[in-house]
Amino acid sequence: MTSLRLNICKNGNLKDIKPVIIKNDQGWDDLLKMGSNKLRIKAKVIFNEYGNELRPDNLTDGTINEKTLLIFSPTNEFIGFKKEKEDKNKRIVGLTEEQKENLLEAQERCECTVRVISKERYFCEIHNTQNN
Repeated sequence: MTSLRLNICKNGNLKDIKPVIIKNDQGWDDLLKMGSNKLRIKAKVIFNEYGNELRPDNLTDGTINEKTLLIFSPTNEFIGFKKEKEDKNKRIVGLTEEQKENLLEAQERCECTVRVISKERYFCEIHNTQNN
């Protein structure tokens, strides 16, 4: 029984790539379940790295191979890379590099919108928290 090593990631987070191995006798539902468990999402759709939605027959027609990045998504919308962090970094003005880094780290930890109150303070709108 042969197997195929694939790289998978969540839709919108193409930097967090995880390896998986599927056996030739595994079907589409098994692949969706494996990806959902590995990525901790309830995947309904799989895209390739170009945003094309994959179908069950792609498992057998050679479309999916070891070079294919599979992107699992709970929705039918392909997001790809999120450019938010770059844009947020460009909008931060009047802060030192250290303050910018602290703000960006807070945004990453929180995964939500963090609003700058002043040069020394920021506020997380979802969690109602702020640094002092």
